[in-house]
Amino acid sequence: MKATRDPQSGYCSETKTFHSLRPIVPLPPESLPLSFPSFALSLLRHSPPSPSTPAFIFTSSKSIPKSLSFPDFLSLSNSLSASLRLRLRLSKGDVAFLLSPLRLEIPVLSFSLLHIGAVLSPSNPLSSPSDISRQIRLSRPKIAFATSSTAASLPPDLPVVLIDSDHFRSMFIGGGGGSEDPPPIEVIRQSDTAAILFSSGTTGRSKAAAIPHRSYIAMVAGFRDPAAEAAEVTMLLAPLFHTMGLFLFLKGVALGETAVMAAAERFEVGAVATAVAEHGVTVLAAAPTVLVALERAAAEEGIVVGLVSLRRAFVGGAPLSREAAERFARRFPHVRIEQVPPMELELILQSLPQISDAAVIPYPHEEVGQIPMAYVVRKPGSHIDEATVMEFVATQVAPYKKIRRVAFVDSIPKSPTGKILRRELVSHAISASSASKL
Repeated sequence: MKATRDPQSGYCSETKTFHSLRPIVPLPPESLPLSFPSFALSLLRHSPPSPSTPAFIFTSSKSIPKSLSFPDFLSLSNSLSASLRLRLRLSKGDVAFLLSPLRLEIPVLSFSLLHIGAVLSPSNPLSSPSDISRQIRLSRPKIAFATSSTAASLPPDLPVVLIDSDHFRSMFIGGGGGSEDPPPIEVIRQSDTAAILFSSGTTGRSKAAAIPHRSYIAMVAGFRDPAAEAAEVTMLLAPLFHTMGLFLFLKGVALGETAVMAAAERFEVGAVATAVAEHGVTVLAAAPTVLVALERAAAEEGIVVGLVSLRRAFVGGAPLSREAAERFARRFPHVRIEQVPPMELELILQSLPQISDAAVIPYPHEEVGQIPMAYVVRKPGSHIDEATVMEFVATQVAPYKKIRRVAFVDSIPKSPTGKILRRELVSHAISASSASKL
């Protein structure tokens, strides 16, 4: 018998669960064999971008911008995929450790690895040798891709391909460099691991998190808007070894959008403003400090004209004060500021098998104003602890979105329509904090 839901609240009496009243995002059946690249290519075939549309624009203060069109990106990815299988003998499930500064080859390599079913495991090239050694022990890679400047940080017994070498560049020619056909790609299921990402060690040593192909498929499906008049141009400030940067890169490919990538140099507000103006950036996804810096630069240096193409700015709510948001809105009235909603964090929390429900609130903090706090309902028999919850979220969000406090409760207070009563939770959190100080 099919469970029924209240059309007003979304509540299902059989399962004792409140469901969203919003339309369900259509997803491929879980049983359908499908990798993220195959899903992305299906979207591109349905809504192909113009052949001249750049997939990526690489900017650096030390050189002129370089770009890669969608046809070139897909062609290079096909050739490299064949070379990875034929020349390096990589196959489904093989972990590839990536240790490199941002280069135009990185998106092609990352997409190609996912396409053949290999597991992408990127790391911060500025990580300490001990952190890199630990990450390698956790991910157990078959091979590493590095540059001449980062290879020395890798263990001597791990096979390494230098991305800045002629050997690697030759892999883009001839689909493998020989007459032999590459072995067929094995069946990739949505539940197969696409990437192994590493936490920043908020509650201890860095931990590894395995992300399946279906997670990226679902996230991109949620962003897809078939009625959109023009593809977005996103300024990608997050590095590709970070979960936010990796997702934005994959989203851009699947939706035919242009990603403007900045070299991993010291943040300069003038360089960001210049890139926005030169490349017609419409979306800026960044930490609140970037918005504050842009507003200050506008006041002192007059960069407003250069940001006329910008339409949306996604920021985390906690560090951005109301005053700063209002100053930015006055300075840039054509830009809509969108706070990252607690629902994003709640969906991540609810994806943990040990959690039955969760709510996220802004918790007062002396230094930054507010920090995200999670109220969590454990499933019967679950013993999940605060550290596990925080680390799980930390591997999937930008630093400013990380959960900083966790409280475990029997239930989440909700209105008759199923809306989380966050004010009650905030009051409860403040009262509990005051009582603990007595």
